[in-house]
Amino acid sequence: MIKKTALIFSLLLTASISLSGQSLYGSGISPDSALVRVIFAGSDSNLKIEIGAETFSASEPEKSAPYHQISPGMYFIGGSDDFLEIMPMSGKYYTLIFTETGSFVFEDIEHDAPAKSQVYFYNCYGETASLLVSGTGDPLFSQIPPGESVQRAVNPLKTGFALKAESGKNLELGPLPMSRGGSTSVILFERHSSPASMVLVASVMES
Repeated sequence: MIKKTALIFSLLLTASISLSGQSLYGSGISPDSALVRVIFAGSDSNLKIEIGAETFSASEPEKSAPYHQISPGMYFIGGSDDFLEIMPMSGKYYTLIFTETGSFVFEDIEHDAPAKSQVYFYNCYGETASLLVSGTGDPLFSQIPPGESVQRAVNPLKTGFALKAESGKNLELGPLPMSRGGSTSVILFERHSSPASMVLVASVMES
């Protein structure tokens, strides 16, 4: 069931990210567009979402995961007996994540460091969680509350990573697909009452 969420972004909160024709995520991006991607993480396989002229379907998750160029404005996304309200703005990136336990909306920070790899962690689980280096236990992100996301740019690493929930549950991820100029997303969510994970590489859907 999709929880009702209102997401109203103010221009005064953060400086607008300037998009050009060439981005680390791909080329041909209009500076007037908002970039929105939808990730179906264990949600209803029949779920289908329309945002403007774009359709995102849980039955074709590989087509929904890249960022899509959306006209700025207010959108009401229906699902089950509730709805999600979003207002994407020009030059901004957004990630919508749908899980068994609810829906989440995040405003993303564009990766602009071509010499480094961006790692994004989205905690859609019901507990505080950390992303750690396997073996050493060194945290890349420590004690991230439920419903929050965090990112940083790092030199690409070939070591394995693991997710650790506050209750002590661990999920081994192995090495992440990191590359200079690339952006990798790690998502922690609930599936069948247990923690589950998903790892994605960011890209923009070609128009």
